[in-house]
Amino acid sequence: MVWKIHTRKPTFLLAPSDSETGSSEESTVISSHTDEDISAEGDLRIKEGVEVDGRVTATGSIVMEPESSIEGEVSSDGDLEMHDQAEIDSDAHVGGDLTMGTESEIDGDTTATGSTSMGQESEIDGDLHTESSVSMSKGSSVDGEVTASEEVMLSQDAEIDGDVESGSDVSLAEDSEVDGDVHSEGSVSTSDGSSVDGDVTAFGDITLSQGAEIDGDAEAGGDIYLAEESEIDGEAHAQGSVEMAESSRIDGNLESEMVSASQGSKINGDVVASELQMDSDTSVRGETIEK
Repeated sequence: MVWKIHTRKPTFLLAPSDSETGSSEESTVISSHTDEDISAEGDLRIKEGVEVDGRVTATGSIVMEPESSIEGEVSSDGDLEMHDQAEIDSDAHVGGDLTMGTESEIDGDTTATGSTSMGQESEIDGDLHTESSVSMSKGSSVDGEVTASEEVMLSQDAEIDGDVESGSDVSLAEDSEVDGDVHSEGSVSTSDGSSVDGDVTAFGDITLSQGAEIDGDAEAGGDIYLAEESEIDGEAHAQGSVEMAESSRIDGNLESEMVSASQGSKINGDVVASELQMDSDTSVRGETIEK
C-alpha cells in the first residue's frame, strides 16, 4: 500500500493493486491518528481507536471501527457504519444507510438518504433527517427534530427531544418519550408508560396503551383508542370513533363520529358525536351533543 501525505491537504491511502485484492475498487484505510482532512475515492475504513481531527469525505461507504472518532464534518456517498462507541463531533451527511453501534454518538445535524438504525444508548445531538425509516434501540436518543419519509420506531426508553414528522407510522415502545409534536401520515401507537409531550396528528389511527399519555391535543383521520389509565391532556378529534377504556381520561373537548366510554372514564369538556355509548358512571364535565 502507498500513503500520499500532503501538508494541509487530504491524506490518502491508495487501494492495493488488482493482483493483491482481486478487485479494482479503491478503498482507504486510516490506521493511525491524523489531523489532516481525509478524502477517499471509494470506501473508507477508520481503524479501532483511531482519531481523525479533520473533515472526512468518501465517494463510497465509511466504516468507523470501535472507539474511533472524527472531529470534523463527515460526508459519504454510500453507507456510514459506526461501531460501538465511535464518535463524530460534527455534522454527518450520508448518501446511504446510517448504522450506529452501542453508545456511538454524532454531535451535529445528521442527514441520510437511506434508513437510520441507532444502537442501544447511541446519541444524535442535533436534527435527524432521513428519506427512509428511523429505528431507535433501547435507551437511544435524538436531541433535535426527526424527519423521516417512512416509519419512526422508538424502542424501550428511547427519547426524542424535538418534533417528529413521519411519512408513515410512528410507534413508541414501553417508557419511550417524545418531547415535541408528532405528525404522522400513517398511524401513531404508544406502549405502556410511553408519552408525547406535545400535539399528535395522524392520518390514520392513534392508539394509547395502558398508562400512556399525550400532553397535548390528538387529531386522527381514523380512530382514537385509549387503554386503561391512559390520558390525553388536551382536545381529541377523530374522523372515526373514539373508544375509552376503564379509568382513561381526555382533558378537553371530544369530537368524533362515535364515542364509546367505559366505567370510570373521564372527559373534561364537551362531547360532540353522532353516536354515544357511555357507561352510567362516565364523567363528562361539559355538554353532550349529538351531531
